[in-house]
Formats: sequence, structure tokens, C-alpha cells
Amino acid sequence: MPERHRIRRLPVRGDPHPPRRRHTARHTRNTRHRIVRCTAITAFAEVCPLQEWPKVNTSCILCTDDRVISPDWSRQVSRERLGAPAIELAGSHSPMLSRPADLVEALCQLTADTITTQQEATA
Repeated sequence: MPERHRIRRLPVRGDPHPPRRRHTARHTRNTRHRIVRCTAITAFAEVCPLQEWPKVNTSCILCTDDRVISPDWSRQVSRERLGAPAIELAGSHSPMLSRPADLVEALCQLTADTITTQQEATA
């Protein structure tokens, strides 16, 4: 990954969660940088080709211990912009690394709910 795209978190004195131990267990901590890539810059560097958002079911999964994106903010945005309550998982910002089984369960439930809704609409 080019140096300009790397995001580094500097340690803060007295931080109870040092940067290397914040999100994952030891066995995944060493591999997380290989599987998580910096994509946040895309939203600021490219123009979205859509004229309006598609009419699809939308959901929000938030982590209750997230220190990057406020869970309170995520709950509010989910209600106001998406019109749906947020699905809450315990854990920090990267559930795909720290709680993959819980994330998979939440995604499977969303998929099942979507399929059920579509079947009811066509029946």
C-alpha cells in the first residue's frame, strides 16, 4: 500500500487501548493491515455517477464500542436518513476482524428478512 494511503494512529498517553491492541485478538492483529485497505478517500476523490439513490432496503450495523464513529450519531443517521433502526453489535470499529461470527449472523438475518419481505410483496 502506498505510504500516502496509510492511516496511522499515534499513541495517546494514558490510552487504555493502545493502537496495536484496540480491535483484534493477537492472531488477527498481525494480518489486519493485509486485509483492510484504505478506501475512505474514494468518496472525496471521485464524483458519484448516481443522480439519486436507488430505491432499496437499507440497513445500518453499528458497533457499540466504536471510538471512530459515534454510536449515537450512527443511531440518529440510521433513523433520520435510512428510516430504519440500527442493528447493534458489541465491539469496536472493525467487527469483521474482532467479531466476525456476530457480523455474519447479523448479515444473514438481514438477508433472510429481505427475502421474506420480497416474497410477501410478490404474493
